[in-house]
Amino acid sequence: MMEIVVKVRGMKCRSCEERVEKAVKEIYGVEEVKADHNHDIVTIGLRRDIDLEELKRKIDDLGYEVID
Repeated sequence: MMEIVVKVRGMKCRSCEERVEKAVKEIYGVEEVKADHNHDIVTIGLRRDIDLEELKRKIDDLGYEVID
C-alpha cells in the first residue's frame, strides 16, 4: 500500500476530520484515511494511484483548502 500526506487548511475539530475522512474514503483506490486538524494534514493509504484533482475537489467542496 502506498501512502500520501496532503496539507489541508481549515479543519478546526474532530468533526472536521471526520467529514474529510468520509469524503476521501469515497474515492476509488483509497483504503485508509486519517485527518489531523492539529497539524493540518490528511494521511491517505492507497491501493492504487488516484486522481489528485478529484481528491482536491472533494476536500474543497467541503469548504477546506488543499495546500500544494
